[in-house]
Amino acid sequence: MFNLTVFFERNFKKEYKEAQKASKIAEEFSKFKGLEKSLIRKICIGTELHKVGYIGLPRKIIQKLRNNEQLAPEEILEYREYPTKGVEILSRKYMEEYDTPVVVGIIREHTERLDGCGYPSRISGKTILKTTYIASLCIWFIEENSKGKPILKIVNELEEDRGFVPKKLKKEFLRFLSQKSDEINEILDN
Repeated sequence: MFNLTVFFERNFKKEYKEAQKASKIAEEFSKFKGLEKSLIRKICIGTELHKVGYIGLPRKIIQKLRNNEQLAPEEILEYREYPTKGVEILSRKYMEEYDTPVVVGIIREHTERLDGCGYPSRISGKTILKTTYIASLCIWFIEENSKGKPILKIVNELEEDRGFVPKKLKKEFLRFLSQKSDEINEILDN
């Protein structure tokens, strides 16, 4: 993981920092849920590496993403394959270390949705692992916060959404946000 992590950190600083924060939120939320330490570790690894597929994207797409420029339709299609590229990158060199359904599931499916409107495979419901839903919520929360949205607005958007994650998990995450606000703010501030 060291070589991959170092490469990702050096070449994708913003994404790496967000992944680190999302991993910390995932760790705290998983503890809040009472999950086993070994499972929490796998969730954190998958969350930390969820954008490793960016390594396989063309520089032009990366530049547009960094500059908040709109992608052309064909670029959007290529961009939506980055989760699959992430699994391919791991399978070439790192699969022995990360070959767990939890880690691979998070990398491949963190952009999928309960309602099937995600990408790259448009899978839905129970096809998506619960651990992936946990990571997806934490990743989404950090991405929304990094756009400058206040936590209250993020919470309102999550409450209104009907197809992102299972309702029970959403309620647990909202409870986590309200009960662990000091810990969350510390993660966001670093």
